[in-house]
Amino acid sequence: LTNKTDLSPEEEYELRHTVFLPPGVHFGNGTYIIGVRLLNASTPMNLTEYNSSYTANMYVSKCQYWDEKRYVWSSEGCEVGPLTTLKSTECLCRHLTTFGGDFYVPPNTIDFSTVFLKFKKLHENAAVFSTVMVILGLYIIAAVWTRRTDKQDLIK
Repeated sequence: LTNKTDLSPEEEYELRHTVFLPPGVHFGNGTYIIGVRLLNASTPMNLTEYNSSYTANMYVSKCQYWDEKRYVWSSEGCEVGPLTTLKSTECLCRHLTTFGGDFYVPPNTIDFSTVFLKFKKLHENAAVFSTVMVILGLYIIAAVWTRRTDKQDLIK
């Protein structure tokens, strides 16, 4: 971080735990392997290599401007800056035009290998389970009632 004076403590914490990947580094959808290594330590250290799992959140930011000649949003001459966070996008543009930021947060994936194991813990979420069952019951009752009234309308 070059200029920390303008950042709140929360923003500084977020940037310390954010890895910014410029567009030239990633190549779209796929599996990525991220390695962490200490470089240029000021004192010699005894380090033990080990594997560890991390949870990562992904989001995509984009800077665009309104191209008045072609009447489209364009990102030519603009790139996302390294101070981009989930709450704000830093745009670095080479021209003085009106520009805006765009972002996309991919939805969480469902791990079906653990979904059905969590049914054993329904007693821990009794209120949620009861609410879902009541809504499902009301839906079934409404579906049966509307089907019966449709049949009566056909007879008339």
